[in-house]
This record gives sequence, structure tokens and C-alpha cells, in this order.
Amino acid sequence: MKLGNLYNDWLHCIHATKICSPTVSMCLPTHSSSFYRDELQRAFSEQSFGIRSFHITSSNARQAVATVVLLEGQKLIVVLTNQGYSVDLEKSPGVPRSTGTDVVHEAVENLLQSISPLYIQRRQEALLSALGRLS
Repeated sequence: MKLGNLYNDWLHCIHATKICSPTVSMCLPTHSSSFYRDELQRAFSEQSFGIRSFHITSSNARQAVATVVLLEGQKLIVVLTNQGYSVDLEKSPGVPRSTGTDVVHEAVENLLQSISPLYIQRRQEALLSALGRLS
């Protein structure tokens, strides 16, 4: 999910149905309960070459959570919200603090690149392979 898409959702919300906080004059985009789940499913499915596995563990209208096993064998809990992708450090032992919940990534590729050297390697191999097929 790109932040530009979220901005467009926010603009749509302003002109359509609004859910506004009485204390904050901000419109929050409304999504179906499957929006974040579907986006997380799509994002990790597209990156399957660079991870061992993933499983969506929960979702609602505001976020989705997945357990991801990296090629290195490390288990992560990844959270997708309207802000982007982040790692739940409390539930992901061994993950450097610089990649945790305070660091939000616009794309799941960026999150994986910040954590997994083997993901970077596999991604480069996949890109080179795709380029080779074009020539």
C-alpha cells in the first residue's frame, strides 16, 4: 500500500461518508473489514520469493497483522495500518529496534529490505532473472 493511495482515500472520505472525532476535526477513511487483510495478503504474496512464509493472524477495519518468517528463519509480526507497514518489536524478538513500530514503511519491500539481507539478495536475483527473460 502506498501513502499516496491512503491520501486519496482520505480525500475521498472528506467528500463522502465521514467519521470524525468530536475532539479532532480530522476525517478518517473508512474501509471494509477486509481492506487491510487483503492488502497485506497481496503484498506478501508478491514478495513470496524473498520470505519463507507468512500468515495473516488478525485484521479489522483499522489494521491487519501477519506473522512472517524471513529466509534467515527469523519470525516477525508485521502490522499494516493507514500509516504503513511496521514491525511489532514486543512480539518479534531479535529484530533491531531501528526497524520497529516507530519506523513505518510505505511499502512492504522497504520493510523487508531494512531487515533481511537474504531478501535483498533474492530480490536482486529475481530482478536479474526478469531482465534476462526480456533480452
